Amino acid sequence: MTIRTKLRLSSITIIIMIIVFIGAMFFLVFTLQQSYQKQQFSQKITETSFQLALLRSEYSTHPSERPKTQWINTYEVLSRILDEATPLFSKTEEKVLFENTRKVSEDTRELFGQLIINVEQGGNETVSEELSNQLTVKAQTRVSDVLRLSELSRAEADNALRLFEFAVIILGILFAVISIISYFITTSIIASLQSLGEDFTRISALDFTTTTTTTTTTTDSKDEIGILKRAFNVMVEKLKESYATLEQKIRDRTSELTKRTDELEKSQKATVNVLVDLEEAKKKVDEKLKETERLNKVMIGRELDMIELKNKLKTISEKQVSSNEKSK
Repeated sequence: MTIRTKLRLSSITIIIMIIVFIGAMFFLVFTLQQSYQKQQFSQKITETSFQLALLRSEYSTHPSERPKTQWINTYEVLSRILDEATPLFSKTEEKVLFENTRKVSEDTRELFGQLIINVEQGGNETVSEELSNQLTVKAQTRVSDVLRLSELSRAEADNALRLFEFAVIILGILFAVISIISYFITTSIIASLQSLGEDFTRISALDFTTTTTTTTTTTDSKDEIGILKRAFNVMVEKLKESYATLEQKIRDRTSELTKRTDELEKSQKATVNVLVDLEEAKKKVDEKLKETERLNKVMIGRELDMIELKNKLKTISEKQVSSNEKSK
């Protein structure tokens, strides 16, 4: 299994755990709220039932318009409470008890109506007493059913709390297991990355003596670290071969450059010798040119003297010819 898959599974598991925990919290809050509402309605029904019993007893003892009106008004309050509480008691046993409570209340209204008719028509006390006893039994039955509903609500709340505690324990165990697995995965990744860092440092120092410092198990694993290690080993082997080839090429190139350098040095020495010879030849040529120039100057001077001498001789000759002509 790859590291990515492991981390994804861990993340998905943690997300599911969070969702389950939030769902359990909502379920607990909803159940507790519903149980609290049921207990409130049960308490209201019980209180109203006791008020009806007291008003019925007062009316039986001292028949008057006030307790009769108060009883009717209190019964209307009880009816509204029962109507409001009907959607809450939806479970089978609760529904049966609640319907029974509603039926008992309706029977109570009919019995109290008969009691009113009997009292107002001046009926005998035996009938009134019998009706009062029946009303008392109905009230006791209603209170008993309501108390049972309250007990069921408390039991439901307790079950929800126990279920929530169980879910918290299971989620805590799962979270601890996931944390331990994530710790080992993270430790393995960090150790592998540190090993790779050491390998890169060693390779950067041109140390190709070994391929990798990791264990064979890590290198042979099929996760990303194993793939990276195998690729790293292949890269190191290729670098090693390439570096060895490069060193051989460098040695060959160095040898070739050394030979060329020697040849250039020899050629340079020969060139220097030629230049020296050329310099000496140039000096000799310059000396000869100077000697030739000096000789040329001497020759030119002699030629000028000869020309001057010829001119003088010509002048003397002309003078002699002229003198001869005159003498004739």
